[in-house]
Amino acid sequence: MHGLLDARGVADYLTDRGLITREPEPRVSVSIVDRRNHSLIVSLEDEPTWFVKQMQTPAPEVVESLRREATCYQFASREPALSPLAQLMPVCAFYDPDNAILVMEYLRGVNGTEAHLVLGQWDAEVAGMIGACLGRLHALWRAAYLGRRHLPRQLPWALAPPDPAQTGSRAAVLRVFNADPEAAPVLASLRREYRFNTLIHGDARLENFMFVEPAANQSVKELRLVDWELADIGDPAWDIACVLQHYAVRHVWLEEPGIPPVLPYAAFDGFWAAYEAARGPLSPQERRLAMRFTGVRLIQSAYEHAVAGETARAQVDRIGRLAHLLLTRRDSPRDEPWP
Repeated sequence: MHGLLDARGVADYLTDRGLITREPEPRVSVSIVDRRNHSLIVSLEDEPTWFVKQMQTPAPEVVESLRREATCYQFASREPALSPLAQLMPVCAFYDPDNAILVMEYLRGVNGTEAHLVLGQWDAEVAGMIGACLGRLHALWRAAYLGRRHLPRQLPWALAPPDPAQTGSRAAVLRVFNADPEAAPVLASLRREYRFNTLIHGDARLENFMFVEPAANQSVKELRLVDWELADIGDPAWDIACVLQHYAVRHVWLEEPGIPPVLPYAAFDGFWAAYEAARGPLSPQERRLAMRFTGVRLIQSAYEHAVAGETARAQVDRIGRLAHLLLTRRDSPRDEPWP
C-alpha cells in the first residue's frame, strides 16, 4: 500500500482485515480528520465505529511514536494484570507497522476541554474525574515494570540539557530559559530530580481525556485516555503538570486589565483530592515538584501557541512569564502558580 488512505481506500483496508463484513455489506461513510496525523472516522450504518490513525510522514521519530502507542495498547490488552490499564484506553483493533496505521474503536463523547466549556472552566467535578483517571494510571506499578522493556525512558523535550548545536524555534525557546540566571539552575536541578519509575501518558492534556458515552456493546468507563504516542516510563509529576498547565493557560486567557482574576482553586482542589484518593497521599515535596514541572510544561505551551499562531502575542508572553514564575518562586502556600 502506498500513500494516505482515502474514503474508498480505508473501507477496502478494513474489509480486507475483517473489521468490516463483506456479507451483508454495510453502508459505510468516512470523515477525514487531518490534524497532526491523518485520521479517519469510519461509520457503519451511520454509527461511528472505527477511528483510523495514519502517520502523515514516514520520518523515523513519527513512526516510532505510533509504535509506542500501539505497544501500550498491546501489552495492556495481553497482560491480565493490566486490565485496569486497558480500561483507561480505547480498544485497539489492529496495528499495521509496515504502513504506520493504527485502528481503534471510535469513542463517542467529549474531551476534558469540551466538558469544562459546558460545566465551567474551573468545574471541580470535571477536574476530579481527570485526577482520578490519572491517579489510577500512576498506581499501576506492574505497568511500569512491563513498560521498561518497550519504552525509551526519555526526558520531555523542555527538560533536555542545553545543546548549542540544536537549531530551530524549539531550541530558541529553550535557550531563553537555559540562559536565564534564575530559571537555568532550576531547570538543571529538575533534570536531576526527574524520576523514571512510572508508566506515564506523557501528553496528558485535557484534550486527551475522553468522557465517553455508555453504549450497549461496552461496559461503562467514565473516562479514557487517548493518544499514547508520548507514553513512557517517567515521572508522574510530569503528567500532573500537563493537566495543571491547562488551567494555568486558561487563567492567562481569561485575564482582563483592571478585573480581579477568578482563580481556579476549585479545579485544583478537585484534581488533587481525586488524584490522591486513587493513587495515595503525596508528600509536600512531590506537590512542589509537580508545580515546578508545570512551569516547564508552560514553556512547551508558550512554544506550541506561538507556532500555532492562534494566540495573541501578549498572551504567549504571559504564559512565558508564568512559566518563569513557577520555576523560580520560593513559596507556594496552596501549591498554586499565582502569587
